[in-house]
Amino acid sequence: MVHLVSLAPRTAVGSPLAPAGPLRSSSRMPLPASARYIGYATLALALGVLTATIAPRIASPWPLEWMEGASLHHALRLLHGQPLYGPPTAEFIPFIYPPLAYLPVAASISLFGPSLWVGRLVSVLALAGSLACVFV
Repeated sequence: MVHLVSLAPRTAVGSPLAPAGPLRSSSRMPLPASARYIGYATLALALGVLTATIAPRIASPWPLEWMEGASLHHALRLLHGQPLYGPPTAEFIPFIYPPLAYLPVAASISLFGPSLWVGRLVSVLALAGSLACVFV
């Protein structure tokens, strides 16, 4: 038989040291208005910097990194029903990323046509979804 031992000190029921039960949101002290405004201002500044960084890059006609065009090519192959993985040839060498990485880009290509900004749009939407999961 296993006995569980609590490391918490024993207290009498009703004593000031007895656990009060689960915390409720009403038991928290509200933040002062100035702290809330500082938090909102910091969030607005961070979102502004993020927007200013991303916006000029979305419409860039040139690849921003070396795999961007090849990822678009993978999505096009997926959209046209061609195999993604197989022996490397002179025309196509597959990346080792899973096929689900190319599905959102292929869906966007079917809506907007093949362009580099389409893949970037998928990335921005994924970033927005991640931020929503963290902050909402």
